Amino acid sequence: MDQRTAWAGHAIPAGATTGINRILRLGAVLDRTGLGRSTLYAMVKLGHFPPQVTLSLRTVGWLEADVEAWIQQRVQGSLPP
Repeated sequence: MDQRTAWAGHAIPAGATTGINRILRLGAVLDRTGLGRSTLYAMVKLGHFPPQVTLSLRTVGWLEADVEAWIQQRVQGSLPP
């Protein structure tokens, strides 16, 4: 199967990394960030954390790349100059 073969009927563009487009559910986001649920949602509401992506009527997730970028920003911001 070609790397650009369809996922769920949609072609993956050449050069795209499938891991970047991975969607993380709430538990995985909490594990990766160390945040609590209410803190996470408060930060989303204030624009301090990437917004969630609606997956279905009652299901949301976050793009892995957005979560990783947020973590890297926090790390960079905490390093001494």
